Amino acid sequence: MAADFSIQTVMNLRLSPIGFVLLLASAVLLVVSLFAWRSGRVPTLVPLILAAFAGYQIAVFASAARTTLRYLGAPVAPAQVLHYAHIGVVQRARMRIHTYRFILAVSPPDAPMFEASAVIPVQEANSGRLHQGERFMVRYLPGKPDSVMFERQLEE
Repeated sequence: MAADFSIQTVMNLRLSPIGFVLLLASAVLLVVSLFAWRSGRVPTLVPLILAAFAGYQIAVFASAARTTLRYLGAPVAPAQVLHYAHIGVVQRARMRIHTYRFILAVSPPDAPMFEASAVIPVQEANSGRLHQGERFMVRYLPGKPDSVMFERQLEE
């Protein structure tokens, strides 16, 4: 159950800029291959295979695309780890990713500090660095304290 939750958490992360471009390319490939199939100028099997591939990519990364668009203009603020608990681990390609539930103190520059809960995946190489008091940057949706998402490490 923890592994399933971890996979779901990883698949709902924001897309990188390259990932978003690849998703848009899949959408274009889907449309072009359907038009090619409909025109009949290309052997039927080729555009259908390309459309199936593009449709699969879109289906797999649709939730990540929604998350990306949702957090596009979200403010960024520093957060400090108050507590954390290990939930599970999942193997993705050659990486082991651990999922943790964090209780964070988020300090927006133009608003009062608030506590938030967040489920954040952490690569195995970085899991040994976790400790109470660690600080990093997060994105959040104003008015929704449990909408916090990891942004990046603080520059030291």
